[in-house]
Amino acid sequence: MASIWPATDRAAIIAPGPHRSYLDGPTIALATPKPILFAVTPDFALHPFWRPILLMIGQVRGCTMIPMKIGQSTGVRALLKHVTQGGWVCVFPDGGLNSDREHPGVTWLSQKSGTPIHRLSLKHMPGLQKIAPITSIKLANSAILSTTANGGAS
Repeated sequence: MASIWPATDRAAIIAPGPHRSYLDGPTIALATPKPILFAVTPDFALHPFWRPILLMIGQVRGCTMIPMKIGQSTGVRALLKHVTQGGWVCVFPDGGLNSDREHPGVTWLSQKSGTPIHRLSLKHMPGLQKIAPITSIKLANSAILSTTANGGAS
């Protein structure tokens, strides 16, 4: 059986979806074979309940998080630096929970760094909102997005 994870000796952009639960990030962090830099909203990174949990998982698994603030490029630059140094980053869909829209920064990050996007398909336990555990993670597809001569993604 093929691994759902990219080769650990290469950079990767992990783009999971659909994002249905606050447990999605911690579950991926615990399951990954390589530490991941997670792009998170500032509210989630500073949340009084979730912050200590995320930091604890980070200490155990080596994962870290970078708050992504709309209109500021600090977080995007940190993600770009991380992947160009061979690291893995995880960017959840734009729009928070219950959104399937891929974050526009994912395509830019892939094009700018030449790093493949690994889209993970998440299935959740039915009936639970916001805290639904993931029941399976599968590789949906993997591709490097390149910029064509006319400026469009191919």
